[in-house]
Amino acid sequence: MRTIYLDRYEITEHSTRSRLVGALPDDLYGIEKPWRENQAFESCIPEGVYTLFPHHSPRFKTCFVIVGGTVTMEEHEDAARFACLFHAANWARQVQGCVGIGLAATDSAEGPMVTSSRAAMSKLIAELTAPVQLIIRARY
Repeated sequence: MRTIYLDRYEITEHSTRSRLVGALPDDLYGIEKPWRENQAFESCIPEGVYTLFPHHSPRFKTCFVIVGGTVTMEEHEDAARFACLFHAANWARQVQGCVGIGLAATDSAEGPMVTSSRAAMSKLIAELTAPVQLIIRARY
Protein backbone atom coordinates (compact mmCIF):
# COMPACT_ATOMS: atom_id res chain seq x y z
CA MET A 1 0.00 0.00 0.00
CA ARG A 2 1.28 3.43 -0.92
CA THR A 3 2.13 5.79 1.99
CA ILE A 4 1.54 9.55 2.10
CA TYR A 5 2.27 11.98 4.94
CA LEU A 6 0.40 14.90 6.47
CA ASP A 7 3.27 16.83 8.05
CA ARG A 8 2.01 19.46 10.50
CA TYR A 9 4.20 22.50 10.71
CA GLU A 10 2.11 25.01 12.68
CA ILE A 11 -0.61 24.86 15.32
CA THR A 12 -2.11 28.08 16.66
CA GLU A 13 -5.21 28.79 18.72
CA HIS A 14 -7.19 29.13 15.46
CA SER A 15 -5.80 26.51 13.06
CA THR A 16 -3.40 23.70 12.26
CA ARG A 17 -1.38 23.91 9.04
CA SER A 18 0.28 21.03 7.27
CA ARG A 19 1.94 19.83 4.09
CA LEU A 20 0.64 16.71 2.29
CA VAL A 21 3.71 14.87 1.01
CA GLY A 22 3.89 11.93 -1.39
CA ALA A 23 0.42 12.17 -2.92
CA LEU A 24 1.48 14.18 -5.99
CA PRO A 25 4.81 15.30 -7.46
CA ASP A 26 4.23 18.69 -5.81
CA ASP A 27 3.18 18.99 -2.18
CA LEU A 28 -0.36 19.99 -1.28
CA TYR A 29 -1.30 21.85 1.91
CA GLY A 30 -3.80 21.20 4.67
CA ILE A 31 -5.82 23.33 7.06
CA GLU A 32 -7.57 21.97 10.17
CA LYS A 33 -8.95 23.13 13.49
CA PRO A 34 -6.36 23.41 16.29
CA TRP A 35 -5.78 20.58 18.77
CA ARG A 36 -8.69 20.55 21.22
CA GLU A 37 -8.18 17.25 23.07
CA ASN A 38 -9.59 15.21 20.16
CA GLN A 39 -13.10 16.64 20.57
CA ALA A 40 -15.35 15.51 17.72
CA PHE A 41 -16.06 18.30 15.20
CA GLU A 42 -13.75 20.72 17.10
CA SER A 43 -10.22 19.28 17.03
CA CYS A 44 -7.65 18.35 14.43
CA ILE A 45 -7.16 14.63 13.89
CA PRO A 46 -4.66 13.00 16.29
CA GLU A 47 -1.21 12.14 14.98
CA GLY A 48 -0.95 8.52 13.94
CA VAL A 49 -1.27 5.95 11.17
CA TYR A 50 -4.52 5.77 9.21
CA THR A 51 -5.95 4.54 5.94
CA LEU A 52 -7.28 7.15 3.53
CA PHE A 53 -10.12 5.82 1.36
CA PRO A 54 -11.82 7.40 -1.66
CA HIS A 55 -15.31 8.32 -0.44
CA HIS A 56 -18.58 9.91 -1.52
CA SER A 57 -20.17 12.37 0.89
CA PRO A 58 -23.65 13.82 0.37
CA ARG A 59 -22.28 17.26 1.25
CA PHE A 60 -18.78 17.21 -0.30
CA LYS A 61 -19.35 14.70 -3.14
CA THR A 62 -16.10 12.92 -4.06
CA CYS A 63 -13.62 13.24 -1.20
CA PHE A 64 -11.58 10.97 1.11
CA VAL A 65 -12.37 9.47 4.50
CA ILE A 66 -9.76 8.80 7.20
CA VAL A 67 -10.04 5.51 9.13
CA GLY A 68 -7.85 4.08 11.88
CA GLY A 69 -7.10 4.29 15.58
CA THR A 70 -10.08 5.98 17.24
CA VAL A 71 -11.42 7.34 13.91
CA THR A 72 -14.09 5.38 12.03
CA MET A 73 -15.99 5.91 8.81
CA GLU A 74 -19.38 5.97 10.54
CA GLU A 75 -20.53 6.76 14.05
CA HIS A 76 -19.76 3.89 16.43
CA GLU A 77 -19.88 3.62 20.23
CA ASP A 78 -16.17 2.67 20.45
CA ALA A 79 -14.99 5.53 18.24
CA ALA A 80 -13.92 8.91 19.55
CA ARG A 81 -14.27 10.38 16.05
CA PHE A 82 -16.05 9.50 12.81
CA ALA A 83 -16.42 10.82 9.27
CA CYS A 84 -13.11 12.74 9.30
CA LEU A 85 -12.62 13.74 5.67
CA PHE A 86 -10.20 15.36 3.25
CA HIS A 87 -12.44 17.81 1.37
CA ALA A 88 -12.43 21.20 -0.31
CA ALA A 89 -12.09 24.03 2.25
CA ASN A 90 -9.90 27.11 2.45
CA TRP A 91 -10.09 28.11 6.15
CA ALA A 92 -10.14 26.16 9.42
CA ARG A 93 -13.63 27.56 10.11
CA GLN A 94 -14.87 25.56 7.09
CA VAL A 95 -13.89 22.17 8.53
CA GLN A 96 -15.40 20.28 11.47
CA GLY A 97 -12.69 17.86 12.48
CA CYS A 98 -11.69 17.32 8.84
CA VAL A 99 -8.79 18.49 6.65
CA GLY A 100 -9.18 21.14 3.95
CA ILE A 101 -6.68 20.57 1.11
CA GLY A 102 -5.16 23.33 -1.08
CA LEU A 103 -2.44 23.99 -3.64
CA ALA A 104 -0.65 26.51 -1.40
CA ALA A 105 -0.74 27.90 2.14
CA THR A 106 -0.89 31.60 2.92
CA ASP A 107 -2.25 34.18 5.34
CA SER A 108 -5.26 36.31 4.54
CA ALA A 109 -7.26 39.03 6.27
CA GLU A 110 -9.47 36.18 7.53
CA GLY A 111 -6.51 34.21 8.91
CA PRO A 112 -4.38 31.23 7.81
CA MET A 113 -5.72 29.46 4.74
CA VAL A 114 -5.00 27.12 1.86
CA THR A 115 -5.65 28.28 -1.70
CA SER A 116 -7.31 26.66 -4.72
CA SER A 117 -8.90 23.94 -2.65
CA ARG A 118 -11.21 22.60 -5.36
CA ALA A 119 -8.30 22.36 -7.81
CA ALA A 120 -6.18 20.56 -5.18
CA MET A 121 -8.99 18.08 -4.49
CA SER A 122 -9.43 17.44 -8.23
CA LYS A 123 -5.73 16.58 -8.52
CA LEU A 124 -5.86 14.37 -5.45
CA ILE A 125 -8.98 12.54 -6.66
CA ALA A 126 -7.33 11.86 -10.03
CA GLU A 127 -4.17 10.50 -8.36
CA LEU A 128 -5.48 8.51 -5.39
CA THR A 129 -7.94 6.01 -6.83
CA ALA A 130 -7.27 3.30 -4.22
CA PRO A 131 -6.78 3.37 -0.43
CA VAL A 132 -3.41 4.66 0.82
CA GLN A 133 -1.70 4.67 4.19
CA LEU A 134 -1.79 8.16 5.74
CA ILE A 135 0.70 9.07 8.45
CA ILE A 136 -0.11 12.27 10.34
CA ARG A 137 2.95 13.60 12.13
CA ALA A 138 4.34 16.77 13.72
CA ARG A 139 7.21 18.53 11.95
CA TYR A 140 7.57 21.74 13.96
